[in-house]
Amino acid sequence: VGTSWNRMVEAVQVKVQARGSQAPGPIARPYLETDPDDGYANPHVNTGNRIHDIIAVAKTQVGYNKPEGTPTKYGTWYGSNIANGSAYAYAAWCAMFVSWCADQAGIPYSIFYRHSYTETLVKWYKNGKNPGYWNDKGGYTPKAGDLIFFKFSDNPNRNVDHVGIVTEVSGGTVYTIEGNTSNSVRERSYLLNNRYIVGYATPDYNETGVTAPPPEEKTIAYRADVEGKGWDTWTGDGMMAGTTGSY
Repeated sequence: VGTSWNRMVEAVQVKVQARGSQAPGPIARPYLETDPDDGYANPHVNTGNRIHDIIAVAKTQVGYNKPEGTPTKYGTWYGSNIANGSAYAYAAWCAMFVSWCADQAGIPYSIFYRHSYTETLVKWYKNGKNPGYWNDKGGYTPKAGDLIFFKFSDNPNRNVDHVGIVTEVSGGTVYTIEGNTSNSVRERSYLLNNRYIVGYATPDYNETGVTAPPPEEKTIAYRADVEGKGWDTWTGDGMMAGTTGSY
């Protein structure tokens, strides 16, 4: 028997009880533990205001938590709807989280690129032929609905390694909602000159740009086990995994 939650029922035992008698086992609903929403469904009803809607969707997910190495709802969604592969369920999921929020908010793929890799998102918004645009940190004040990109690691082969959604900017502080921060969806805040911020992408929410490329068709994902550091994050599309110059 198959299910829609990537599970399989292999055996069912049925016990017939007299009407009105006590149930033979617990009557709690343990299946909720494998609910693909993990208790964080999206009850938001879209209004058509895309900036409002993506932020509202993201707020419904604040508090979601999954220990590292366990499947997430955003990775599972991505591997079933955008790319093709079960490995995404276990991958670093900040980019897949913002992609999921855009999808739930009904924002067209043509103006809000869906991808699992932060570097690829940045490249897309830096391409002048695509709608939306990129701003480096400094000289630009972000606004609600922007994507905010960070570089937290010291890996010289990475330009960015984390992304979130800007919800507000006030008094020199930018407020965000981010997925896969401490294995959770959380609200954060940073000074605008925070050293980890790299820049911002502004999707063309009003659809004034050109048509985006077709959805990603990734057929392979991989990661490297680096001596002394353990498994690196999942990557693909020919991007490097592991390290260089470290023997």
